Amino acid sequence: AANAWTPAQFMTHIQKPVYEAIKEAQPNAVVASGAFVFNGVDGSSGNPLPPRTWGSTSEPWYFHPHFLRGMYESLSDAGRYFDVVNTHPYFYPPEASTFTSPVTQTYGPYGGRSTVDVMNAFADSGKSIWWTEFGETIGQHGATPSSVASHLSQFYSDAFLKRTDSHPLTRAAWYMLRDGANSGTQFGLMSADGTPRP
Repeated sequence: AANAWTPAQFMTHIQKPVYEAIKEAQPNAVVASGAFVFNGVDGSSGNPLPPRTWGSTSEPWYFHPHFLRGMYESLSDAGRYFDVVNTHPYFYPPEASTFTSPVTQTYGPYGGRSTVDVMNAFADSGKSIWWTEFGETIGQHGATPSSVASHLSQFYSDAFLKRTDSHPLTRAAWYMLRDGANSGTQFGLMSADGTPRP
C-alpha cells in the first residue's frame, strides 16, 4: 500500500523508472518529483510534525515530513531523477498569531526543514520548485472569504519575489477554481454555484 512506502521504494518503483521512460520518449520533457503536502507541516495544527519512522503513521506517504529528505538519501544520485521539486504547501493557520505560509514552508526559516533547506543539504542547486497545488479553505481555523483573499494576494506577491531565487518558484497553482458541489470544503475562488469570492 502507498501508505507503507518508504522513500527508497518510491524512488525505485515510481520516480526513477517513470523519469527514465519519459526522458527516453521525450528528452526535453520536464519531470517533476512526487508532490508533498504541507512539506512537513501538520495541517490540523500548523506545527512541525515530530520525527517518525516509516510505516508508523496512517497518513499517506506524501504527508510525511521527511519524505523528500528520504528520497535524496535513498540513491546517491537521486536528484537526477526529477527536474523540479513539486510540493503542495497548503496554508492552515491554527490561530491569528501563527503563520506558516507556503513561502515559509518552501524557503524558510523553518528549522532546517523547508524544501530549499533539504535541497541545499544534498547539493541539489539551481533546480526550480513548483507549487502544483496550494490554498486555504474558508471556515477552517476561522478563515473567512476576506482573509483567504488577503492571504492569496500575499502568497502570490511573496512567490513572485522568489522567481530569481537560486531555487526559483516557477509554477504556483491555487486549488481550486470552483468549489465542488459535494466536496465539503471551500477552497475555490468561486463557490459551488459559480459566485465569485473577494
